[in-house]
Amino acid sequence: MAEGRADTAPSLDTLSLCQLLELAIGSPEHGTVHFAAMRRLLEALLVHLNVQYLTAQDPWPGLPSGPSLADMVTGMEQMKKEIQNYQKKARGHQDVIGGIKAENTRMSEVIKNIQEAQATAAAQHLQETESLKISQRRLIEDMKKIQNSRDEDMLAVQDLREEIDKIKMALAFLEEEIKKIKEALALVSCWVVSSLGSHGELQHGSTSRMKKLEEDIKKLRTDTAKWKEEINKEISHKIE
Repeated sequence: MAEGRADTAPSLDTLSLCQLLELAIGSPEHGTVHFAAMRRLLEALLVHLNVQYLTAQDPWPGLPSGPSLADMVTGMEQMKKEIQNYQKKARGHQDVIGGIKAENTRMSEVIKNIQEAQATAAAQHLQETESLKISQRRLIEDMKKIQNSRDEDMLAVQDLREEIDKIKMALAFLEEEIKKIKEALALVSCWVVSSLGSHGELQHGSTSRMKKLEEDIKKLRTDTAKWKEEINKEISHKIE
């Protein structure tokens, strides 16, 4: 029996203190003792109590450190209450977390809608910008056309002014020529009258020539007035 118990000694280090106690004394009714297990149990107790180096004369350092069983029960009750309070707070926190998640979901939807609205607005702004650029290019082209037309009109006005100046000069020259013709006709009329006074026999022929001369003068006046009227119409047409 002792040899069988000695064979189990190397495995004592793996046993708990309760197992060592059970192995050492077994059931008290039988009165059997496992001395190796008892020795290992006592050594372990000395080590845990930190008194393995005390001699028999050294004073006892006091009660072993650590809470008593009542303190442990009280601590367990307190810990249980703290755990329950923590669970209640955790449930409250879960509700808060759930509300935060719901709010985050709602804010995500709002942000998504805002981003979509911004994208739509950006697309519309880009389209409006392109339309504005096209309108601006057209306006620039129209302004260029207007400027070119204005330059052409200015050139036309300048040409018209030059034509009017030429016509005025021609009219002045024509009036001067008409004046000279009138003066010449006046001299001719005086000469004819004097000639008729001194040569009665030529009265009939001279009268015919005078009538012809008067008709030519009337025609010249009519042609001059007509020419002036045509020139004025041409000037008015160019000015329009």
